[in-house]
Amino acid sequence: MNLTQLKTFCSVARTKSFTVSAAELMISQPAVSRQIAGLEEEICARLFIREHNTLALTPAGQHLYEELPSRLEELEALFFSVYLLGTGKRKRLKIGFLKEHILSPQLIAVMREMRNENYYMTIQQYDFNNLEKALDNHDIDAAIAFLWADNAFEGCRRQSLATESLCLAVNHDYAPEIPKIIDLKFLEEFSALRPVMVPKVSAFPQSQRAWVSARIAGLWKGVLEESPDGIVPMVQTGIGSALVAQSHILCREPSVDMIPLEFLSPVQIFAFWKADNKNESVGDFIDRFSKQLE
Repeated sequence: MNLTQLKTFCSVARTKSFTVSAAELMISQPAVSRQIAGLEEEICARLFIREHNTLALTPAGQHLYEELPSRLEELEALFFSVYLLGTGKRKRLKIGFLKEHILSPQLIAVMREMRNENYYMTIQQYDFNNLEKALDNHDIDAAIAFLWADNAFEGCRRQSLATESLCLAVNHDYAPEIPKIIDLKFLEEFSALRPVMVPKVSAFPQSQRAWVSARIAGLWKGVLEESPDGIVPMVQTGIGSALVAQSHILCREPSVDMIPLEFLSPVQIFAFWKADNKNESVGDFIDRFSKQLE
């Protein structure tokens, strides 16, 4: 019996489908069947019943599913702790951040410093909709992001890490059209010729869309909603421009100019973490980063 078999069982018991579980676990359907068959053979009990193209748990399978998930999490945590000891690293820290943004030099410096000591660190990128969810599910210990809605990251502790300007990201070919000092009147006129894009409201968690929509409505006429993944190629090719934070990935694009919009309030970058997170590494991370900014 192994963790892979147990994880596979939990997935199939939850989805009631070998096909869906195969996609979820990123393995083939025959591999799912083999894992379940191997588990049934080892515990000498049938776990699933197939009837009329449906899949159901047997009484034994139902009992296992009621007890296993929480214990599986404990096992995984135990094995991970053993792994850390085996590699000489005694602490861990999992950080999540928005995939459209880059990490600041100060943040990278702190992470390298901790990695070179006794920390096992992982960094994962998420979109707007899933970053907060990952924090709620304890998939990550802390999230690095700007506060895009007043009710985002509710119930979380936070620490301000940096302040960034909002910028107009525009292709080099159209940069000469931009005056040195940009005001609201110019942006409304410019938007009519070269649409200024912002992330679609639907890209954000459902509970925060009203806040985001109100903020977009409070900008200027001509703002165009676009999928976050679509903004980069649209600006690269000059089809449109975009309103983005200073650390947006477009700042590394050679064909794009990032023009600060001084008439708009800057955005603050925060570290967010759950109040019930017992990982002391989060506090260490915040303290080190604060010293970098001194």
